[in-house]
Amino acid sequence: MKTIALAVVLAAGCGGGRPVHPSITEARPIPLPTEWVACRADADCRALELGCCDHCNGGWVMAVNQPHVARALAAYHADCQSHEAILPDGSVMFSGPTCTEVGCGPIGERCAGGRCVWTWDARVDGVFWDQPNVVLPERITGCAR
Repeated sequence: MKTIALAVVLAAGCGGGRPVHPSITEARPIPLPTEWVACRADADCRALELGCCDHCNGGWVMAVNQPHVARALAAYHADCQSHEAILPDGSVMFSGPTCTEVGCGPIGERCAGGRCVWTWDARVDGVFWDQPNVVLPERITGCAR
């Protein structure tokens, strides 16, 4: 199952060139503040999973420098609480995040040209590809400004 799912993700995200993660779909992304991504070494950076689901299953990723990790999580991490209610007919209504269970390559982070970027091992072959480090407009919340 993981092999088939990985093939689907790779076919959709590679296009024959540099693999781009399927979560990068917005044509006009908003760049992160420079002070959040400035770095001198790979150890200065940290890749953050920001969705309720991991990056393989509907979530998204950004890399920031270590001093801005808490701020990035507070501003951009999704509210993943689930809610349950008993309806008048006695049935139970549940709402909350649902994630697929697709396997894909791991993420990492590095300092590239003085900026933190997140990386993705798209082909699960040990080769990590730099990914766009952006905030997509549909993922901005009221506290992100």
